[in-house]
Amino acid sequence: MDLRVCVVVVGIGCGSVSSKPDAATGSDVRPVDSAAAACDLAKPFGVPIVVAGIHNAAANDTHATLTADELTIYFASDRENNQTWHIYTATRASRNDAFGAPTVVGSTYTAEGESHPTVAPDGNTLYFDSFRVSAGTVHIFTTTRTSAAVQFPTATMITGDYLTDPAITIDGSVLYAATLQTGGLVRMDRSGSGFGAPQAVALPSTGSVVSPVTNDDLTMFMSFGDTVGSEIAVTQRTATTTGFPMPTRVAELATGATVAEPSWLSADGCRLYLTYAMGTGKQTIYTATRPL
Repeated sequence: MDLRVCVVVVGIGCGSVSSKPDAATGSDVRPVDSAAAACDLAKPFGVPIVVAGIHNAAANDTHATLTADELTIYFASDRENNQTWHIYTATRASRNDAFGAPTVVGSTYTAEGESHPTVAPDGNTLYFDSFRVSAGTVHIFTTTRTSAAVQFPTATMITGDYLTDPAITIDGSVLYAATLQTGGLVRMDRSGSGFGAPQAVALPSTGSVVSPVTNDDLTMFMSFGDTVGSEIAVTQRTATTTGFPMPTRVAELATGATVAEPSWLSADGCRLYLTYAMGTGKQTIYTATRPL
């Protein structure tokens, strides 16, 4: 079961992805933690590189999400049978190391599959999408554990049909998602221990978009495309009380990929994880880093 129809995100099991550092920097944005950034946020992202240690050359891997320390990664893969997506996790000793061998997150596993995980910064709350409730209808689910020493409990469904690509803000106050009903984005505001009903996000004249990524509810990365994104874009507003302006393409991440979608941004805004698929190649997870 492919929650996205066709090859979602990222290809090229090996080789490099070309960048365009001289192009206009649509990604010139400053997240909340910019004062502590370990890079120059005015500079474009560098050439994306494959995330080492997690990939299976015969499988599609997509939509990476990390804990705040960047030592634990979650992602979706169809490596079990090349049809059904499931969530995998891996760890590493430092941010510069390769990840160890991935293992399936067994407590989220169902025969219907699950994909597009998003993890809270502390690593103890996981969001993902799945067809598990009713065939043909995708929903977002969430599960919270008490610590990393225990398994995630059974996930519960969040209100809203045909929602994919969950993205939680760092403070956990807003959950964004793509909606297959309109081709746009929705937001769900925290309400007690859950979330309110999905509300449409107004994005001027963008067409269909998927794969939202935001840390602070001010700067948002996304991808242009109908069910599958092929061009990474960014939009930034100055206050949460105003709407998002027209998203602009992130020129240095335009590689000619069949699929190109962002999935996670570090708190300092320096590292963006994304998925590319080149032609009929496998989906592969990359990271792009802004220089000092």
